[in-house]
Amino acid sequence: YTTFASGGWRNQHYLITRVTTADGKVLYEHKADPWQAISPQVAGMMSAMMQRTVSEGTATRAQFGYPAAGKTGTTQNSKDAWFVGYTANLTTGVWFGNDDNTPMKKVTGGFLPAEAW
Repeated sequence: YTTFASGGWRNQHYLITRVTTADGKVLYEHKADPWQAISPQVAGMMSAMMQRTVSEGTATRAQFGYPAAGKTGTTQNSKDAWFVGYTANLTTGVWFGNDDNTPMKKVTGGFLPAEAW
């Protein structure tokens, strides 16, 4: 999803961005090295489709007053439900499910996960 949000650019994912001493001296800093993974046109088309998912599709509960895009998902019998969405500055995903793999009561990705997002 971050590739769509960034116009087709991709970065290698990493966990630690910077390590400093107590007084602020930088001991390590990750240097991003992005590359064009898909064309800006394809990224734009995907973003436009996923924006409509939020504005008028299955994820309308994810609306919060800023432009956003995303995708809902629900497995059979509602054992898992999720929403992954992004804005210009942030990409996040929300998952709902039972720890024992039992179905939830009609929970879908466009309902609780979209609202929580």
